[in-house]
Amino acid sequence: MSTVRYLTAFVIVGAFALTGAACAAPTSDDGAASNDSALTETDQAGIDAQVLQIWTPGRLYPQAPQPWQSAGPKDVSIDAKSACTVLETNSWSHWEDRKVDCAPAFAAAAPFDVTHAAGPVMTPVRFTVSKDVTGSAVYVDPDFCNMVEVRVVVREAAAAQPSFAGVGFWTSRGDSLTAKNDLQEVGRAQLVNGEAAIVYRFSGISTCISSAHNSTSGNSFQTFAFKPYAAFDTNAGGETRRYRVWEKIQGNHTIGRSWPGSQPVVDSTGFDRQRDLLAH
Repeated sequence: MSTVRYLTAFVIVGAFALTGAACAAPTSDDGAASNDSALTETDQAGIDAQVLQIWTPGRLYPQAPQPWQSAGPKDVSIDAKSACTVLETNSWSHWEDRKVDCAPAFAAAAPFDVTHAAGPVMTPVRFTVSKDVTGSAVYVDPDFCNMVEVRVVVREAAAAQPSFAGVGFWTSRGDSLTAKNDLQEVGRAQLVNGEAAIVYRFSGISTCISSAHNSTSGNSFQTFAFKPYAAFDTNAGGETRRYRVWEKIQGNHTIGRSWPGSQPVVDSTGFDRQRDLLAH
């Protein structure tokens, strides 16, 4: 089988790969939204960008983990109180809540294992920092989030197009688009149809645990859904149109743990689709 170089070593976990008929963008019920409202977007489906692997290497803590949280050797922490960008501030009673964007801090804290370079983040990474303005108490919510490492395989012929604009994601945590100049290549491969392909790396967060929710069951049963697309920008008559070629699968990729009795059943921290997508 064709191998993918420089992916980093990891343990293959139970697969939850979705296959099936072509489908376009996630529906409006999924919360999909445009990354640039000035663009006219057209949705298609194909194999220009496909999820090759996703796994959960550890947790992201928004502050130094406490001993009772039993942090593992691959967990990372950032200081959400000082290392993140404030997006919004709200005051109530004697508390001040700051919603912060920690994506750049997270990218720096969880770089690529081979080159140690920070890479693009496929999800928003946001926390709420609550400070008691009459005292010294400071709380950060959620307590921690599960990290994900993602590999997307993109056809070389697609990436070589002058109109290729980058790789985007719809996720249940929010949308993202990484411009082509900011993509982080980590290997080369051959698709099952014989075409050459480039493997790109992304990091992100999936499910989060929050003691503020006071819900053990709600914390235990959570899922994270996502789907990639290859973006192509064209300009005709002064109008810029973005073609989003979504991965040709039925529905979305999903990991995590679904509620008992729900369908489909999801109980996975990642999957590996090399046998399905790459040449043998």
